[in-house]
Amino acid sequence: MKNNSLSIWITLFFIGCNSLLLSAQTYQILTAEQTAKYSTRDTINNFFERIQPLEVSIQLKQAELAKLPQDEAANALIEKMQHQAVAVTEEQKKVLDQAMQIAISRSQPLLEKHSFPDTVLLGVIRGDLYGSSVFFTRENGIYIPAPMVIEKQLETLVHVLIHEIFHIQSRYNPKLQVLLYEQLGFYKMRDNPDMDSAFHIRTLLNPDGTDWNFYIPLKMGDKEVMAYPMVISKSARWSSSQANFFDYLEFRLYPLEKHEQGFSVQYEENFSGLPQHWMGPFFNTITDNTQYIIHPDELMADNFIILTEWLNEGQQPERLSERGAELSRRLAKVYAIKLP
Repeated sequence: MKNNSLSIWITLFFIGCNSLLLSAQTYQILTAEQTAKYSTRDTINNFFERIQPLEVSIQLKQAELAKLPQDEAANALIEKMQHQAVAVTEEQKKVLDQAMQIAISRSQPLLEKHSFPDTVLLGVIRGDLYGSSVFFTRENGIYIPAPMVIEKQLETLVHVLIHEIFHIQSRYNPKLQVLLYEQLGFYKMRDNPDMDSAFHIRTLLNPDGTDWNFYIPLKMGDKEVMAYPMVISKSARWSSSQANFFDYLEFRLYPLEKHEQGFSVQYEENFSGLPQHWMGPFFNTITDNTQYIIHPDELMADNFIILTEWLNEGQQPERLSERGAELSRRLAKVYAIKLP
């Protein structure tokens, strides 16, 4: 998930009318009814089974929802999301057609050697929950806020769609996902680490990457830690004085403690994790290719964009540092492609 203005969360979605064949991939623009159905279904990452009542209350701006059982809170969110779906205008369809054709064409070299859904669904939403510039993906769908589907922002829309295309590829290729994450410095645990209920209820889900079983080993001097990236709510309750969803979002690194059954998340009373100076080794590991760091899948989605730019332009993007360019070359090897 990506917020274009704040560089936060994004996701791809499908809107349906007619399917168009593009480089061995198709996309479908959905009706409002189809968008309402598919944007609220997740049989792969189980988003609605995992989201916590606190997050629902923040999204829906109703403090009392945080007291509901998980399933009731999730149903309240589903009902609200279904009303987020909007019909696509002819002008919007024209823009989406143009943007998606470009996005799939640029992404194709990175898609052809790995399984990918035959059809990507594109749906338009109001954007009243996460924000008016926030895209998200679910299963094989990309959901796009209506304010972002305008011709004058075509190149921005293309970049976001490419970012979201990676989320779909990652979701359907877990082995590829592990290999790519390892190049970024993240390693997969067998299971999610243990976390107590006080911590769990504060967690906020990234709809584009809900997996929580990755850690990143960091070293500073003679100290080594297994750092666990997590997004939590800064507050235990929603307040009308902080109405924006992103007012609550906080990314932190937490140390993991190993025990016989696996790992457990360690934190202080104020839910703080590792001291801020550990962000230095963190960025040394992931490089400076992107500041969008809330989840390994978001990091990788932005690196996916860099690969498509490199291939499309026929040369290394000027903004890349030496270490960032080396990371791109390693990722290209995983994809078995040759950069110009």
